[in-house]
Amino acid sequence: MKTTLTFAFAIATLGLFTGTASAASDLHIDDLAAQLQRETAEFGEEIEHHFRSTPSYHHLANDARKMKRLARHIHTVAHHTSARRHIILDLAQLDKIYHHVEGLVDEMDHIARYRGRHGYHGDTYTLGRSETRHLRRALRRISATMHHLQEDLQMVPTPVFNEYRLRKFRSRFMAPPRPVFNIRF
Repeated sequence: MKTTLTFAFAIATLGLFTGTASAASDLHIDDLAAQLQRETAEFGEEIEHHFRSTPSYHHLANDARKMKRLARHIHTVAHHTSARRHIILDLAQLDKIYHHVEGLVDEMDHIARYRGRHGYHGDTYTLGRSETRHLRRALRRISATMHHLQEDLQMVPTPVFNEYRLRKFRSRFMAPPRPVFNIRF
């Protein structure tokens, strides 16, 4: 009976003093960054192995390498420091490259659709719709992880710094300083 009461009291106390944090933990951010690094590496390997014969291979492979390099940098920053603002800026850069790559894949899909309708088969540049669909799935996974990471980083409350300014009155005496709130990110 005594242990049951102690256990119930401990649970009630724990429930009262634990709050819900709106910010993601550093460990969660690091896990997402590692996942983003894996997904961009898989995307680059997919391009290297299956899209070498396409006309836009060099452009696509170069952008995939940039994405992979940036994702590796994001993971390094997330793993060793908690410089969230730095990660947010890098994610914005990665998002820009991602949308450019998405446009390239759309263009490749358009060409594959056109060639499929008009019977162009057999040349070295023929790309099937199944390959671009596979590439789109890889891009969707990257996008989901990237946006999840962006949302978790945006939920972090920004600290408030107080600055005091002296205010002069007409008399010789100074009024007590009043706080001015500046929010810095």
